[in-house]
Amino acid sequence: MAEQDPNAIFNRVIVRNPLDSEGEEHKAVSLRCDDELKISMSKPLQVVMREAMSIPSPVLVVTFMDAHGDAMNATKLNSASRYTLVLESYDGSKIESKWYLSHVNHSNSVIGSSEQGTFSVHFVHETWKKFAYEIHCRGWSNSKYSDIVREIADECSFDVTDIIDTEETLEAIQQPNWSNAKMLKWIMTRAGSSNKGGEYEYAISMDGKFVFAPFSSYIQREFQIREDLNEIPIIYLGGQPSKSQERRDNNSKTNIYASNYYVVEDSMDNHKQGAGGVVNAWYDFNNAEYRREPLKYSETSNLQTSEWSLVNEDYEDSPLFMSHGRNHTEAETIGENRICSVVNAMQKIRVLLPSSPVLRVGEVVNFKIPNPLKYVEDQGKYNEVHSGKYVIASVTNNLDNDKKNPTFTTEILLVRQGIDKKESNYYVKSSKGKA
Repeated sequence: MAEQDPNAIFNRVIVRNPLDSEGEEHKAVSLRCDDELKISMSKPLQVVMREAMSIPSPVLVVTFMDAHGDAMNATKLNSASRYTLVLESYDGSKIESKWYLSHVNHSNSVIGSSEQGTFSVHFVHETWKKFAYEIHCRGWSNSKYSDIVREIADECSFDVTDIIDTEETLEAIQQPNWSNAKMLKWIMTRAGSSNKGGEYEYAISMDGKFVFAPFSSYIQREFQIREDLNEIPIIYLGGQPSKSQERRDNNSKTNIYASNYYVVEDSMDNHKQGAGGVVNAWYDFNNAEYRREPLKYSETSNLQTSEWSLVNEDYEDSPLFMSHGRNHTEAETIGENRICSVVNAMQKIRVLLPSSPVLRVGEVVNFKIPNPLKYVEDQGKYNEVHSGKYVIASVTNNLDNDKKNPTFTTEILLVRQGIDKKESNYYVKSSKGKA
């Protein structure tokens, strides 16, 4: 019998690739603490890993069974201890990430006993403390917003994938007792790029890689999120491929097979949040007058991944009033960023992948939904409305080990401005239109 690892919550749970007939390919997950835990007979029931655009930390949630009651009766999990998650993918790659405890939920499952207890342990990424916890009171002069983001990224020890330069150099910028995460959120509402590419978004991957870029830069793939990936991955709806398909296609970095999808369109809520447009208002000190200026989505320079946005022409009447305290230039940028940030995610599709590839937030993918036979002649093999290019806004990996054979699935959230139907009598597009 193998000796129990005193530092491990669990060691190397292996999930075989269901598309590999020879059973050689696998995904493996392990979680160890830097300090000794001495938890014997700990069985992981579920491991959930999630990264998403513009959240202060990736998320790790581990649910495990404490068979002998060690974590309840003998060991107290230290919130200052660091944990290492190792994720091995089907393609042979390995990702290591570092985590700290966020909170713990614990309950017993046997009446009158503290054995066989279930622990649900939530973790935050090791960069969370510097990024989202500590506060700073400081300022910068004659700097671009992107200069400040670079300083914050270095301060938080992010592995920078790319930081796209912002356009304007400002005379003075302050961080008034804010965390770096709050400062970055404030910058996102005001920053503009030279090509007017929509609001900036940042992403922090499971292994601490960081990117800060306008949405158009994600669409145009101006930086490489995954190494050795030069083509846009194609996700085919239809579950697992047929057995006759070559194994190299099953494990390809660019061919992925999905089993289910779920379309989400919150049209009315999006319009209320400023999708159709906003009214910018500010006091013009030079002319001593109060100014109001409406801005519609169709007047913005947002770059689209779809032919049309989901903004209805009947709702481009600016229900959202935004009051600004500075000047026309800042008001226009903040207003346009607000509109674009809502519209860029108006079309959402949640896609379930039975076998998890290593997809990352910010990647562009081509989602192909096959047409029923009755539409093939008019539209072609794939759905004209919802198929097409999307940006990945979140990736959730889920290991389910509460069964005889563990399973590993991935749910990705795909976002874009709207649909690809060639003609529309009621949707509008931005002044830039589709990329």
